[in-house]
Amino acid sequence: MFILSILRIIRGYVRFSAKGVFVERFLNLAARAHIPLWGTKKKGETMLAYAYRKDYDRLRKPAENTGTQLALEKEYGIPMLLSRYKKRAGLAIGIFVFALFILAMSRFIWSIEVVGNELVSTEEIIELLELEGLKVGSYTNHINVDRVEQNLLIQMEDLSWAGITIDGTDAIVEVRERTQPPELIDINSPCNIIAAKSGVIIKLEVYDGQPEVEEGDTVMEGDMIVNAFITNKKGSSTLNHARATVIARINESHTFEVPLQEVVREYTGQTLEKKWVGFFGLEVPLSFQEVGYQAYEEKTDSKPLRIFGMSMPFTVVDRSYAEYKEITVTYNEVEAEARAIALMEEFEKDNLAGCEIVSKDASGRIENGVYIYVVDFTYDEDIGVEQAVLTEQTE
Repeated sequence: MFILSILRIIRGYVRFSAKGVFVERFLNLAARAHIPLWGTKKKGETMLAYAYRKDYDRLRKPAENTGTQLALEKEYGIPMLLSRYKKRAGLAIGIFVFALFILAMSRFIWSIEVVGNELVSTEEIIELLELEGLKVGSYTNHINVDRVEQNLLIQMEDLSWAGITIDGTDAIVEVRERTQPPELIDINSPCNIIAAKSGVIIKLEVYDGQPEVEEGDTVMEGDMIVNAFITNKKGSSTLNHARATVIARINESHTFEVPLQEVVREYTGQTLEKKWVGFFGLEVPLSFQEVGYQAYEEKTDSKPLRIFGMSMPFTVVDRSYAEYKEITVTYNEVEAEARAIALMEEFEKDNLAGCEIVSKDASGRIENGVYIYVVDFTYDEDIGVEQAVLTEQTE
């Protein structure tokens, strides 16, 4: 579609109106004469359409035969520009060369977009695509889409489907990640249950195996809770896959520190924006204005240059510079405690989400310019973890 648009621009085309009672017959006669029309829209007895500039004169005969009135609305394309600037040969040649450049560049891939991936990194997918010949700068006619899709799935086991669409100079790679089945526990492999943390056992439910502790016992991290070996009354032992629910009450102390003085950024509101044009890694500035700020935050936004809807091997780089000053902020004890509580809540979210917090005993003090917030947590957690039992068979 993009190539067709470029060809129309090079050849030149017009928009015209056709008015009459027999507009449909006019269209039939134009089709019989092999005069291509596109973008036709009819409003009552008037029809709007597009045709190549040289074909427009050929429409007069079908119009006369059907009593249709033709009116030229607007002209488009390079021939129209050349006629307008025919006394400026350099400009005309430049436009022609530019059109040839756009036409040539439209046969290559200048943008690759990967969509649908969450766990598999985009960089990894693009790296494999490059090995298969699909990369920025690739000639579109040399890309075997079916083969690239198949090899991508073969080499990346985490993908269940891949579809590649070449849209002009853009390659859109749509993937679907494979849903991993839940990890199944091999109930035939022997294992013990040990303590992942130190605490007091408040609930012990053994489904298989020999318990080594009882409710109310204190265990240390790594202690055996349920043994895979079960000895019966006759003294013989069997090796099992131990299973159990082990809830322990755990007491831990954590310290959160907040400096009473902190250096922060205060933005002045002064900003500066500069543009670059990138070409294969090389950036050329469009403005040589210097950033006169002593301290600033820089943000970069890079977008591919698009002409007639097609990506080109150029990028437009926008950089913004926001001036700031570093100031020292002083917190009083109340403010410092509030910041420490926020740190504690973040710790709970990240580390104690699956636990039942029984109590929290907190205390704060100021020491050497730092607010120290000490929290004694008491919480219940399932601390039982499986540990494989190595035997001659399993080794």
